[in-house]
Amino acid sequence: MHEGVFMKTKLINTFVSLAVLVGLAGCGGGGGGGVPQAGNENIVAPVPTVIKGFYTGTLGSKELISVVMPDLDFFALHFRSLSNPDIYSGKLSMGLNGVSNVTSAGLFAYVSGVLKLGSATLTDGSLQTYSGMLNVDSQLPLNFTVSAPASSVYPVSQDTLQGRWSGIWSDGLSITGAQIPFAIDISTSGNMVLVSAPTVNSCELTASIKPVSGVNTFSVAMTIPVMTGCVRTVDKQSGALLNGVAVIYKSPDSAKAWRFDLVAVDATGSGISFRGDR
Repeated sequence: MHEGVFMKTKLINTFVSLAVLVGLAGCGGGGGGGVPQAGNENIVAPVPTVIKGFYTGTLGSKELISVVMPDLDFFALHFRSLSNPDIYSGKLSMGLNGVSNVTSAGLFAYVSGVLKLGSATLTDGSLQTYSGMLNVDSQLPLNFTVSAPASSVYPVSQDTLQGRWSGIWSDGLSITGAQIPFAIDISTSGNMVLVSAPTVNSCELTASIKPVSGVNTFSVAMTIPVMTGCVRTVDKQSGALLNGVAVIYKSPDSAKAWRFDLVAVDATGSGISFRGDR
């Protein structure tokens, strides 16, 4: 073969071999694992936060109960005083990876009859637990952790709601039932009426209590008609409307079977609470 033709053929074969090798390397061939490509790392997708239901815990060594409704209404009772708990309420905005919040000035705090505004941030949230921080005007941040009780503390039927409950009404600076328990009755249809007296804190009121989920969580719609002497209807033409939540669970009082906690707030965040046992 002519020397020029031989050299040309050799160069062509060399280029073909190189091209094959490069192709194998780029495809991870050739028996090896190939070179890891950028962007192939395992990426964990964000998980939507789910916080819902009834939670209990402590804040500053004092009892705290919290309820998050399916519509993301947030309620909490902080029993700094056993007969006059602080009321927190607002609308949650669910985030990702256990985070949720009540935006600035969206948290209502009704503390000893004084209404304050603030915000709330919830972290590590799940159906089992969450940690929270409440930032309220003129107060230091309040940090707490709450957990969902074991299902064994719940009644087996919604019918447990029915009947008479005796305990303490609190409306800011007014407390009724601290010495002699104040009684209410709840009918089979969920209608609540006052029993011990026709009024509480000089106000007449009725409420409709309806199941929300499970056997222990209920929505509350409370109506207070216009009445002379009732501070909640002063300067109102059509009475006051309050909305909230009620929960039932095993009473920590060994002499009682069940505990009933109720909280309801008006549009400003001013609220009423009741804790009864039977």
